[in-house]
Amino acid sequence: MSKKKDYTAQFIGDVESYDKNKPFVVWNPQGYNGRLFEYSYDRAGTKDVELFRGNKLEVDPCPEHVIYSNVPEKTVKIFDTLPIGTYPIFNKRAISILEQICPNDFQAFPITVINSPKKKKLEPFENHDYFIINITNTVDAIDKDNSTLEYLTDGVTPYGVRKLALKPNAMLQHDLSRDGFLHSQKLVSYNLAIEFIKQEITGISFKLDIKCGLSS
Repeated sequence: MSKKKDYTAQFIGDVESYDKNKPFVVWNPQGYNGRLFEYSYDRAGTKDVELFRGNKLEVDPCPEHVIYSNVPEKTVKIFDTLPIGTYPIFNKRAISILEQICPNDFQAFPITVINSPKKKKLEPFENHDYFIINITNTVDAIDKDNSTLEYLTDGVTPYGVRKLALKPNAMLQHDLSRDGFLHSQKLVSYNLAIEFIKQEITGISFKLDIKCGLSS
């Protein structure tokens, strides 16, 4: 397993020449093995979509969900944020930065990390140090004229990205948002990204306009 420093927050791309009034896309750390952690869609049912819409919620819509870990608990603890794709999973250290910079942009619901049932040789454990982050707003950030998006067969519903261009000043008063058109895109301001980097938060990167990438 790589050392902690290998997963420390950083920008992906030439940030010096990037328009810092544009959002940055929340991304997995460079060199990350995307199979270490999985969200329990089997336990969440269909209610997890409520965590995808960018709305404030009264309660956690699927309290039975967990994060499955394919690695031992000591490896889990390397990460301040667990890179699983659609849903941000943060520990208290990472959440403290959100509380400082954008307390109205998120809700944090407790979520348990457990050993994956697929890994029979993995020692069983339950870890309660992490929270699923519900982003409570959306912004109009995608420059559709200069982006290449992928759509379902209806030709209307977007599901992925080939090339993503973002608008400057799209975050408005927010520092953490989902895009209102393509909710899978989790966006942060330069102000928030740079604080994660200064604090050496692990398990997350911040990508500039996507040239080619996945929808998660």
